[in-house]
Amino acid sequence: MHLSEVDADKWLPLLHQVNVAKTGAQRSVGPSIADGYEAVRKLTQQQKHLADDEITELVAAYRAGSTILELTTRLGCDRKTVIRYLKLHCVETRYRRLSPAQIDEAVTLYRKGMSLAKLGRQLGVSPKTVKARLVERAVID
Repeated sequence: MHLSEVDADKWLPLLHQVNVAKTGAQRSVGPSIADGYEAVRKLTQQQKHLADDEITELVAAYRAGSTILELTTRLGCDRKTVIRYLKLHCVETRYRRLSPAQIDEAVTLYRKGMSLAKLGRQLGVSPKTVKARLVERAVID
């Protein structure tokens, strides 16, 4: 591989990886600053790992009728975490649909300035669900 002098500094991380691949060396750790990556200084969100008893509670509560939104609040974790644990335990998830009347209400309230988060709480669904319905109605991009 030949690079001009001008571009050589831009390709140092790639050239390093090519050399590692040619020599057959194995990386023992993840990317480093030397590879041209910036180190992660702080996680933006506290990571939540559920204990076995919390997972058991999660599965039982969901099967008893609790919503994903209720469980995220109760366990203090993200909805993706709840969904992941439900899938790992072969629990079929149910998705709450908004009725056309609820979508009309969401459109009206959003246009009056209510946030997606507040709309989600009021309608009992995720803000992402509200956003998806507003996008379908061409209220937002």
